[in-house]
Amino acid sequence: MNHRHLPRWVALIVVGAALLRPALAQDAPAKMTVQWDNVVRVSKTTPTLQVVVNPPLRRGSTLHDAAFKALRDLEADYVRYVPWLPYPRLGVAALEPPKDGKTSWDFSLIDPMTIDFLEATRGHPVVLNFSTIPARRCSRTPSSPRPMAS
Repeated sequence: MNHRHLPRWVALIVVGAALLRPALAQDAPAKMTVQWDNVVRVSKTTPTLQVVVNPPLRRGSTLHDAAFKALRDLEADYVRYVPWLPYPRLGVAALEPPKDGKTSWDFSLIDPMTIDFLEATRGHPVVLNFSTIPARRCSRTPSSPRPMAS
């Protein structure tokens, strides 16, 4: 280091430390008093859960009946039903795009579990969240723009 510039560096360190000091200082702890008998607001939340599609929930598995009975007994509102990518045959009706005028739509594995979910939550609002889209014919390349939805 050149000794001619030493005073600048020292000044920079001193100024930096002076600016940093207030940020490092701790404020005195805030005092808080809880008044349990004074209601300010009543919580309006709804406890709920999410049912994620997976093979043990299929009919005939050892877990199926107990899982859907527990769901029914819970009587929860707004339960989310989520068939998604890790088990594509349980959540995506068309795994292949249309070809030669034919489609690959197949609900044979999707319908039974969906029906069991809807039966177990009957009388309660639910959220169906099919989050993996079916395959479709697509001529675009990754760099081309997505077609507009009509």
